[in-house]
Amino acid sequence: MYTEQDLIKITKRQNNKKRNYLIVNKLQGKHIPVIPSKALKMFDDLANLVTHKYTDDKILVIGFAETATAIGASVAIKINAPYIHTTRENIQGEEYIHFTEDHSHAIEQKLVKSDIDSIIDKTDRIIFVEDEITTGKTILNIINKLSNLYKKDIKYTAISVLNSMDEQSEEIYKNKNIDIYYLMHINSQNYPKTADTYKDDGQYFTKTELKNFSDNSKK
Repeated sequence: MYTEQDLIKITKRQNNKKRNYLIVNKLQGKHIPVIPSKALKMFDDLANLVTHKYTDDKILVIGFAETATAIGASVAIKINAPYIHTTRENIQGEEYIHFTEDHSHAIEQKLVKSDIDSIIDKTDRIIFVEDEITTGKTILNIINKLSNLYKKDIKYTAISVLNSMDEQSEEIYKNKNIDIYYLMHINSQNYPKTADTYKDDGQYFTKTELKNFSDNSKK
């Protein structure tokens, strides 16, 4: 349905020693402009993978900040399920469920605990929604946290636009009875080499410089 040419641009990261590249989805509308109908169609195609899979389950959809929040919302609308998303923000007075996103430049992810508390007893299955699943470790981290906090038999599903999990990672999910669905499986082995070919000759700005630029443009 989709090809790498349809979806993927490889860009170079400057601030991540764990992974030197970033996959930019050309249809997602997160990093580069896209015709909205094309982004929404891709979100809808992803949701269709699970629309009729779990009709007897009480589902909670969880999207991952920041890149998959809109995708997760679209999936939740399609399957008519409650929706929350992870965050990296700090809200005074809130208690969080912390876990880590291992390959990210901002590794701390968290869920507002009161949100989970309010719906966990009405949930049979949690569907995690990502734009890209690389190893699956992030989702396993949060599943472990939820399992330790809530002594309830919950089923899990992970869906994503892109998936680059290897056979060993997929086997771990299979053994844990975690379903996996995706629009396209990719082999990211050569992406680091691609990113290394890019010249570091761009113009760089500090946060202060960008803020000043933004303030001046409003005058």
